[in-house]
Amino acid sequence: MKIKKIIKRLIPQKIKIKIQIILADYNKKCVAKKQTLIKKILYILKNYRKSGLKVFCDENQNKNILNMYRKMDLTIKNNDDYIYFVDNKKICYNPNNYSNGTVDYSLIVNYSLQELKNKTSNNEFKATYESLSQVIDLILSKNINKKSKYLEYLANIKTGSARSFDEALQRILFLNSVLWQTQHLLMGLGRLDLLLDKFVENTDEKELHDCIIRFLKILHRDYKFKSAGLYGDTGQIIICGGMCENGKYFCNRLSYIFINAIRELQIPDPKILLRVSHNMPINLIETAVKCIQIGVGCPLLSNDDVIIPILNDFGYKEHDSYNYITSACWEPFPAQVSAELNNFASLNFLKILSNALQDEKIKHCSNFKQVIDIFFTYLDREVENLSKMVNAFNFGNDIITSAFNRACCESGKLMKDFGATYNNFGVTGLGLSNVVDSLIAIDSIVFIKKEKTLAEFLNIIQSNFANNDKLKIYIKNSLPKFGNDNKYVIDLTNHIINKVKLLFKVHDNAKRKIKFGLSSPDYVIGTLDIGATPDGRCRGEPSNVHISCTKPLAYTELISFASQLDYSVNAFNGNVVDFIVSPNLIENNFDKFVRFVLLAIKQGFFQMQLNVVKSQTLIEAKKNPTLYPNLIVRVWGFSAYFNDLPEEFKDVLIERVIKSENVNQ
Repeated sequence: MKIKKIIKRLIPQKIKIKIQIILADYNKKCVAKKQTLIKKILYILKNYRKSGLKVFCDENQNKNILNMYRKMDLTIKNNDDYIYFVDNKKICYNPNNYSNGTVDYSLIVNYSLQELKNKTSNNEFKATYESLSQVIDLILSKNINKKSKYLEYLANIKTGSARSFDEALQRILFLNSVLWQTQHLLMGLGRLDLLLDKFVENTDEKELHDCIIRFLKILHRDYKFKSAGLYGDTGQIIICGGMCENGKYFCNRLSYIFINAIRELQIPDPKILLRVSHNMPINLIETAVKCIQIGVGCPLLSNDDVIIPILNDFGYKEHDSYNYITSACWEPFPAQVSAELNNFASLNFLKILSNALQDEKIKHCSNFKQVIDIFFTYLDREVENLSKMVNAFNFGNDIITSAFNRACCESGKLMKDFGATYNNFGVTGLGLSNVVDSLIAIDSIVFIKKEKTLAEFLNIIQSNFANNDKLKIYIKNSLPKFGNDNKYVIDLTNHIINKVKLLFKVHDNAKRKIKFGLSSPDYVIGTLDIGATPDGRCRGEPSNVHISCTKPLAYTELISFASQLDYSVNAFNGNVVDFIVSPNLIENNFDKFVRFVLLAIKQGFFQMQLNVVKSQTLIEAKKNPTLYPNLIVRVWGFSAYFNDLPEEFKDVLIERVIKSENVNQ
C-alpha cells in the first residue's frame, strides 16, 4: 500500500499536512534504499511532536501571510545588512503552489506596491499587494527605534520604485523571503545582471561587489530549509549573460561579479547559469572556467545558439525566447510570462524498456525492428499516462506568484485561470542512455552476431547476470555506447527521441503543450525497483547520468555526439552534457580548456555542467567527512556539499570519477 494512503488512514486530518512536510524533509536526508515502509511511518510519528512546525493553511492566502508574519520574530539583528526573514518553523501551506520557476522581480524593483495595486483590475491581486504592505508595516513597527537604511528601503516598496542597486537587492530579497515562507519551492532569481543593469553605471565596482557578496550569503544561509530534494536542491539560480534580439550578446559588470563572487565565497548555493554563445566575449568564458575550476560546480553553461531557435519554433514569441531563464536546474522557458511546470514528472525510459522486455511477445521477435516496435508500444502507453496527468493538473489558488507574473497582471487572471501567456508543461527523461545501450546489446548479441537467442539473453538478464560476468563485461566494454560519435548510435538515439516527440505532440491542446528533455534528477531513486537490463546494469543499480557515457571517452567525442542529437520541436526540456574533469587538467591546460569550451559552443551542445574533483578526495571525504566540511560537488542540476549527500549519491559520483580518471588524466 502506498505511504500516502497509510498516512491518510492512520493520521488525523489536522496534522496530515505537517506529516507530509516532515516526510519530505526525511526523504531529503536519506534515499531510504533499505528502509521499510513501517520504519518510515514510525519515524514520522516519532518526530511529529518534536518538529515544532506551525502551518498556516487557511483558504485565504493573504490572511495566512499576515497571521504567519505576526507570529514571526521580525526584529532585525544587524542594522547594516539586508533585511531577510526566513523562519523554518512557520510556513503557509497552499495546495498546488507554483514552483520550479520564478516571479518577475522587475515588478517589485521598478514599481511600488501602490502602483501595482493601481495597475491591476484583479481584487485578489490588490489584496496581495496590500497584505505585503502590511507585512512591511509589521517589520517597521517591530524595529521602530532602530535606524537602518534597509528599513527605509522596505518602507519605500510601498510607494516608490528602487533608487539604487543596493535598494533593488533589498526589494528582491523581501519578495524572495515571502516566497519561501509561503512554500514556493525551487524558485529561481532570473536574469539579475539584465534586471539590475540600469543601476550599474552609477555604482562603483567595490559597492557592486560588496552588495553581491552579502546578497549571496543571505540567500545561502537557509539552504537546508529551502531544499526540495537533496540538501542544496533549492532552485536558487541566477542567470547571467545571453543573446539579444539585435544579434548582440548581452553581459555587463554584474555578469562577471556574480560569477567571481561565487568563486570567492566557494558556496554551493545560490548557483549561476551562464547563457553562452559563439560570439560572447572570451574573457567571460575565462571567468566562468576559473569559477568551475575550483570545484563549485557552476556556472552551468546553456547554449543560446541552439536553444533560442528551438524556443521560437516551439511557439514562444521571439522576445520571450531571447529572455528565457531555466526552471530549478536547466529547463529553458520565459518565466516572466509563463505558468509552466517543467519538472512535472519523469519519463523513465529504463522502466519502460524493463516492462517491454517482460512482454511474452518479445521472445518471439525475429528481427531488431520488432523489438523496437514493442518498446515503442510501451513508450506510447507511458507518454499517454503522463499526458493525461499533465492535462488534468490545475494550479491552486496561488495568488502571490500570479500577482508577480507580468502576463497575469496584464490579463487580470490567476495562473489557475490561464492568465499567463504560456501554460506548457515539461517532463524530464531518465535512462535513455541505458536504453540505447541495451538495444544495441540486443541487436549485436542476438541479431547481428547470433551468439544468443533472444529468449536465452532475456533469461540471463532476468537472472541478474548470474554466472555471466564475462558477458556483462563484454557488453560494457566492447559494444558501441550512448555517447560515442558513431552513426549507428546517434541514429538509434534520434529514432527514439523523434518517436517521443510525435507521441507527446498528439496530446498537445490549445492551452497546454508538453515538452521533454533527456536529463533527470532521478538517476538513483528512479531505478531502485528496476531489474537488470541488457546494457550490463544489474538489479537496482542507478541509471547513467544525463548525457554521459558508461565507458569513459574523450570530452570531444561526447560533445560531438551530444551536438548531433535532435532537440528540435519539443525535446528541449533540459539536455545536459555531464563531464567529470580533473582539477589538474584545467590548471595545467587552462587556455586549451577555454578553447575547448568555445569550440564546443560552436559545435552545438545544448547545455553542459562539470564536476571538477579527484576520486581520492571523494574517497577520503566519505571516510572522514569532518576533514572535508566544505567539499562541493555537482549533483543533478545543482551543487551541494558532499557531506550532505546520501551514501548512494556519493558512491555513484566516486565511481564516475574513477572511470573518468582512467581515460582523461
